[in-house]
Amino acid sequence: MLAMRIALVFCALMMALGCSVDPEGDCRSQCAQQRDEMCNGFTGDENCVSLCADAETNYDSAVETADRIGCRSQFNSAYDCVFGGDACNTTRCNAQVNEVQACTVAYCMRNPTDSACM
Repeated sequence: MLAMRIALVFCALMMALGCSVDPEGDCRSQCAQQRDEMCNGFTGDENCVSLCADAETNYDSAVETADRIGCRSQFNSAYDCVFGGDACNTTRCNAQVNEVQACTVAYCMRNPTDSACM
């Protein structure tokens, strides 16, 4: 259950688009690159406006959770890496993403019944 929750938190963080004044715009930019280059499973037919419609809500939720569990600096580092470069290079930010996961795991080991861990 904990591993599944960590995976969901990671997905939410990646969808949330991190520390930006325009999460929806960041999402659309990353989506467009992946769609145009047909990388990461994109086929070229994706509607980035639709896919990114919840970006602001996802961002706000992820930031709130990261702040609450004490992982905001790791979240910010992961965002800066993931959304500050080539959207098709899925391995360049592994270290930063692993830091978010490690921070989340550490919190959940101490607080297994917290909503961020279930």
